[in-house]
Amino acid sequence: MKITVTNSKLPFTSIMKITFFGYFIGMGLVIIPFVLLDVGGMSENTNRITAIIIIPIILAIQAVLLGLVLNLGLFIYSKVKPIEVEHSENQQNL
Repeated sequence: MKITVTNSKLPFTSIMKITFFGYFIGMGLVIIPFVLLDVGGMSENTNRITAIIIIPIILAIQAVLLGLVLNLGLFIYSKVKPIEVEHSENQQNL
């Protein structure tokens, strides 16, 4: 994933990428065991297929909504106090 910082600012798309992939992957890993346990207990094949298809769609929608809310909050905050992004290269000897 490539995050581009221009003029010490993170653009909307970069924040959305971080939020979407972080939430989608993180929640996906948390939900997988519950889905497997629940799908195994379902009696009809249609319910299993529906659950397997619907859950990633729900996670994607939640990730987009979380990203939009996060961006809105950061946008409003940036109007009150600027958000500064600093870049520094610290090389540590290991």
